[in-house]
Amino acid sequence: MAAPLAPLTAAAALRLGSRGLRNRNRLLLASLRPYSSAAPPSPSAVPAAARRLPTPPPAPRRLARTLAASAATAVSKPQTDLVSDPTTSSKGRIYHETYGCQMNINDMEIVLSIMKKEGYDEIVPDPESAEIIFINTCAIRDNAEQKVWQRLNYFWFLKREWKANIAQGRSKSLRPPKIAVLGCMAERLKDKILDSDKMVDVVCGPDAYRDLPRLLQEVDYGHKGMNTLLSLEETYADITPVRISDNSVTAFVSIMRGCNNMCSFCIVPFTRGRERSRPVSSIAREVGELWKAGVKEVMLLGQNVNSYNDTSEVEELEPGKNWQLSEGFSSMCKVKNMGLRFADLLDRLSLEYPEMRFSSNR
Repeated sequence: MAAPLAPLTAAAALRLGSRGLRNRNRLLLASLRPYSSAAPPSPSAVPAAARRLPTPPPAPRRLARTLAASAATAVSKPQTDLVSDPTTSSKGRIYHETYGCQMNINDMEIVLSIMKKEGYDEIVPDPESAEIIFINTCAIRDNAEQKVWQRLNYFWFLKREWKANIAQGRSKSLRPPKIAVLGCMAERLKDKILDSDKMVDVVCGPDAYRDLPRLLQEVDYGHKGMNTLLSLEETYADITPVRISDNSVTAFVSIMRGCNNMCSFCIVPFTRGRERSRPVSSIAREVGELWKAGVKEVMLLGQNVNSYNDTSEVEELEPGKNWQLSEGFSSMCKVKNMGLRFADLLDRLSLEYPEMRFSSNR
């Protein structure tokens, strides 16, 4: 039988190195092999050297200091992306920017109303504090698109360098922000926007704003959210917009969406879809709420308000029965079925709210 191994000191372990320690462990196991049967031997039968465990070599001082510093950092700095804000019940802070026409401003108010209903009711004034960033875009003017790309680069920086920005005080959000592009540019350049260096998480067209909460949840599971389907019916008539300017005496009210005039120079029919008119009753209800809130002037919005035609509240009538020309005028146009026109809408609004001033954008 081989002689038992001598106890191993720390200095000897350092001299042996890792390869020497492995060889010594093999010898130690070989010395213990006769006692590895099912019935364990008595302690007195095992050599004293085999009963002693080798003392592990101490870690180098530099490695020890590094491990101690990292442990202290882990204790003093919790992962803030896993900690919710106890001061608010909102699902996420929202920051929004809008480019383009008055219709986009009204659309953003509709988006904020939809998000508020789903629990996203906190709006912050700067993107550095937001967990959700909405940028409502315009596809009519090139300078507006260039401005959007510049802003997306900055938002991407906030998202990509989120932890570094938190440490340096440049960001105050509780988690990396989700970036959502809305509006006409999202409809026109949807594939390019999603493929642009992974800057954007959600792309949503003008007719898909009701789907925004679901698209944002898709991002939580590691997917991109996109819905750019155009609708033949969506007018958001049942949604009361959240007014961006609470103390303003003027407000925007959308009366129709889309356009049927396929002008060669205009992209609106391809980004906003076909014409749809809101019911007169829903418009009158929204104007009444604005009047109670102190609004004195309302701008009626549409791509072409002269094409307003509400057929939702008009029964089947013979052609020309629900409208007539003024005395002394005639028309060469073919008489066709028509609903309530823009003039009928103005008549009703002026009768119900005589002290309210109305204007239109087209």
